Amino acid sequence: MDKNIVTYSRSTTVSLSRICSSLCDYCDFPANNTDQAAFELAVPYSTIKHCAQAKKAGVKEVIFVAGERPDNFSAVRARLDLWGFNSYIEYVYTVCELAFLEGLLPSLNIGYIAKEEMLRDPESSWNGIRRIVASIYMMLDCADEKILEKYSPRKTLQSRVDTISYAGLGKVPVTTGILVGLGESDRSRREALEIIKALHAEYGNIQNVILQNYLPINNSKLEIKNQISKAEMLKTLELARRILPNDIPITVPGANNENILDFIKAGVRDIGSYDLAEEKKSGADHAKQLNALEKILKKQGLGLQRRLPIFSKYILENWYSRKLAQILDRYKALLKNSENVDLGVDVDGAFAEEFDLPARNRPRRKAARKKSGRPAQKHSPKKVKSPKKRR
Repeated sequence: MDKNIVTYSRSTTVSLSRICSSLCDYCDFPANNTDQAAFELAVPYSTIKHCAQAKKAGVKEVIFVAGERPDNFSAVRARLDLWGFNSYIEYVYTVCELAFLEGLLPSLNIGYIAKEEMLRDPESSWNGIRRIVASIYMMLDCADEKILEKYSPRKTLQSRVDTISYAGLGKVPVTTGILVGLGESDRSRREALEIIKALHAEYGNIQNVILQNYLPINNSKLEIKNQISKAEMLKTLELARRILPNDIPITVPGANNENILDFIKAGVRDIGSYDLAEEKKSGADHAKQLNALEKILKKQGLGLQRRLPIFSKYILENWYSRKLAQILDRYKALLKNSENVDLGVDVDGAFAEEFDLPARNRPRRKAARKKSGRPAQKHSPKKVKSPKKRR
């Protein structure tokens, strides 16, 4: 991980269901469970157009979001039966695959995923959700039992730890983190970060940790009325840097923090996702914001670079399935600065343009072709040799 590079992702979000088994008071995503309209699921093929438009806009990551286990409700299970799905996770797999076929890398932010759903469902022919997702999002939110009992009594910290563990067994990179500003103590924040540290020590799958400043919502049950101060956020950042190992980037979302430069100066090297759907909704110009930030960072000797939803470390270490290899093998070869002359310059140039990287070894490749007497040809990324060992 280059300490002189600040990374970010361009993503789009697709909501699969707003029904939720947890209904945390601090969350404004779920719909009212008494509203019959809330039990609707996104029709799988309805997501294709959204993903195709996102791909044209240069997006690489689609984040599928849903409330916690909507399949706990009979109305949702009835809909899945009607559509011919054996399970909720099979439905999730299908929409992820449709996005993948449009050229996007799917990520999941859907709450708890069971071990057999992550690794292999014996009732299905596909090899678990790990086969189709580049990464999952699983925030711990908070380790303060009193706060969880008060605002989130139906959601357990253990279920979130379990999901991260199952992802680790399946070699699925995880983005996790904490909400800062729920009224938690310094001790609680420390405990949550220690849990993350222990999970990474055992499984090695924590690719980044988000410090999400909590934005209060209009909920009469909440006592939280004011956003946490920047000083308190910086204090939490310093705590995280002391506890977490150096190979885990700390993310502070740039889209939610106007003063993101202060956090970068304090050591943040990832500023999270800039969501296309949110950009359209709010009218914000993310490209303009990022261009302005890039100019400021350049003066300080720092670069700004796009990344994929699976971080470079995990691409190089082959933490992805054979299916995802259709997209990720070419990026792996480029990250390794491959000497393979069969890697076409057109692919190299596309990678450089999309991720602000210099084109690599072009003169050397041309020289190799001249020496071998072979004419220059355009090659498909499919001709990049895959590693021998593949899950």
